[in-house]
Amino acid sequence: MGEKYPFPTSPTDLERLAQQAVAQADWATACQLYQQLYQAEPSFEHNQQLAAVLAQDEQFQLAYALQTEYLTDYQQATSEIQQAAFKRVLAAQQFVAAYRWRTWLPQAQQVAALQEIQLAERHYQQQAQAPIAQLERDLFHIDEQPIYQQLILLKQAQQLPLAHFKTVMARLLVNPFLHPLMRATSLEMLVQIKCTTSFTFETIQQQQITVVPATLVEILQVPVIQTLKERLTATLGTTDPIMTQALQETIDLHAAYLYPLASQIMTEPADDWLAVYQAVYQQQKTSLTTKQQQILDWQQRLDRLTAQLNL
Repeated sequence: MGEKYPFPTSPTDLERLAQQAVAQADWATACQLYQQLYQAEPSFEHNQQLAAVLAQDEQFQLAYALQTEYLTDYQQATSEIQQAAFKRVLAAQQFVAAYRWRTWLPQAQQVAALQEIQLAERHYQQQAQAPIAQLERDLFHIDEQPIYQQLILLKQAQQLPLAHFKTVMARLLVNPFLHPLMRATSLEMLVQIKCTTSFTFETIQQQQITVVPATLVEILQVPVIQTLKERLTATLGTTDPIMTQALQETIDLHAAYLYPLASQIMTEPADDWLAVYQAVYQQQKTSLTTKQQQILDWQQRLDRLTAQLNL
């Protein structure tokens, strides 16, 4: 880094030199130094520091992506930290995400934040009509794409102004050709912004139901799913961490397929569901009870959906 910034030899040196670069508004150097510090000692504090200088260097998309690594911490942070993070999300033109981050702000700040989002949306719509229209078309035909591309498109959907986003989601939620994981992910995005609009949703049972996202919880916050995962950790977490990890991943996918009806479908005790998951993993399905066999039928149906992903 030349004579101006001697080569750092420790995280303490990195932070000192980064602060020096910030004081001199040398944002490119500050980004480089804070990136090295974050890689050496990843933490919420260093995440904030790096996101802040990335934004100063007008690298808004990188700043936003970085913040998503500590969502829970930002959600529980002080109002000052939340406000700064919210402004970086909005600067990245991640409008749907901005609506979500707005819900974490103190109530007194949410009206002003809503006005900021709406002003930014209006400006963006005036400047980006063609990109908005193209993204909408791509999303309307999302089922024609491979799964990995569908996931990319859903992430890009957060760049749409809310009115456009809701129009697209209304189509995706009832698309019978869309994999249940994609429909559930789409619904969860509406849940995360506490959307009060009613939508029609096609369930795994190929039935259409009416849902109000603001009244739902996120996929992994559904009580029966939380109970099941708690029982898994309590039962196998210390004795078989490899099986525990594998079953956690399976349960997470199954929870998405069942969303938002997991509570209506998983009516048997969590221990019975866990026993079947364990039996399948260990290939010991011969000793299942009649009740557990019914659970197995459901799990196998869900596993077939996983096989369709081809991730």
